[in-house]
Amino acid sequence: MPKLSSRLRRVSPDAPKGFRLPFPVTSKVRFAQLGVGPRFEGIKPFRAERLVELEGFRPQVIVGQATDLQLVAEQVELGMLDLSSVDHALIVVTHCGLEPVTDVARVVLWQTFGVPVFEIFTSLDYTVLASECELHEGWHLEADVQLDFLQGELLLNTHGNSGLRTGMTGRIDEEPCPCGRSTPRVMNVRPATAAFENSRPDLAAIA
Repeated sequence: MPKLSSRLRRVSPDAPKGFRLPFPVTSKVRFAQLGVGPRFEGIKPFRAERLVELEGFRPQVIVGQATDLQLVAEQVELGMLDLSSVDHALIVVTHCGLEPVTDVARVVLWQTFGVPVFEIFTSLDYTVLASECELHEGWHLEADVQLDFLQGELLLNTHGNSGLRTGMTGRIDEEPCPCGRSTPRVMNVRPATAAFENSRPDLAAIA
């Protein structure tokens, strides 16, 4: 049976980038993508407002932002959509400026579809910057991506972005991942505002 490349290629007239899929696939696996985001070869796009068409396609993997995937999950739970065909994975696209997918959202998606949830992090132009492996322990940075810190906030540095604020906090782990990849990982990612709120002194208690 023919195999797909382990990396999905982004459709781009300039310099396509991809991300490594954390699970094996064949050429017969049906990928569907919701809403806006990076456009990948081999993935059929669907508008979020035309989900009936998604049901007819019977995808095995769905790619989309967390809000779109949660909307789909709600309709599945209500019996409005039959997406029992999804049997491989869900891929959440989190672009710079959006909050990372929450643990609660992961649980909801898992309970609805019963498949692993993987997250990819993209720049504002939807170039893939980092992606989650099968161990779900941080985001593996792409080879040309570097992250710095400003007062705890992660700053993005690539050939097209320098010092771009991400609105996120986290830490960089340089140790090789047990999955076999040696690229640095971003760990404990969360919104910078949440970190600020958790670190603020309790004014009432001080008073």
